[in-house]
Amino acid sequence: MSDIRISDLAAATNMANIDLLVISQDNGDTTYTSKKITGANFDMVKGIRYYGLSATDPTTPTPADGDQYYNIILDKKMYYDVGRAKWLSFEQLPIFFGRNGLVTNGSYYRSTDGLAFSSTSGFYTPWAATIVGMTYTRDDTDQATFVVTAGGVDTTATLSSAAVSGATTSLNVNINTNVVLGVRNYQAVGGNTTNNVNGVFFVRWRI
Repeated sequence: MSDIRISDLAAATNMANIDLLVISQDNGDTTYTSKKITGANFDMVKGIRYYGLSATDPTTPTPADGDQYYNIILDKKMYYDVGRAKWLSFEQLPIFFGRNGLVTNGSYYRSTDGLAFSSTSGFYTPWAATIVGMTYTRDDTDQATFVVTAGGVDTTATLSSAAVSGATTSLNVNINTNVVLGVRNYQAVGGNTTNNVNGVFFVRWRI
């Protein structure tokens, strides 16, 4: 075990200032390029920062796209989505909806075993979530809109439909914990009946 000089003690107690490993590369022209692993970048692997375990979303250093940590409250691995500017779970949950037959404008679709969604019947969120996408197929092409509801209230998680299939992967709608999610066919102007819909929307968890 080697001693630490008094002059180095301040740096030793500030991990960001310590050179943990220095690698020199011979450039072939009598010059060398040094690469360092320091206390500041020790948790970086190929450009992704790993923050370790936390009960809250890390903020320091400022997260970049793809950075990761493990949330001990959700018991889930999280990543930073720079496009949505928030931490989301790696786990993505599909929630299915649809109906064999016709669904008029303003009516709910159905879920498990043909049960209709409503303000109190649907998927109950055990944690806060973000709706990130939606897809569908159908047998008609009349103008309609698929709307995710939260406790019976329409959200901004929508997908306009005028084709037999469609998808969006750019939704960014936050949902609180302990909320019942459902889907209905609703368009204020120009909404129509849909036929034989088979759809799914996707949620990721967050703090």
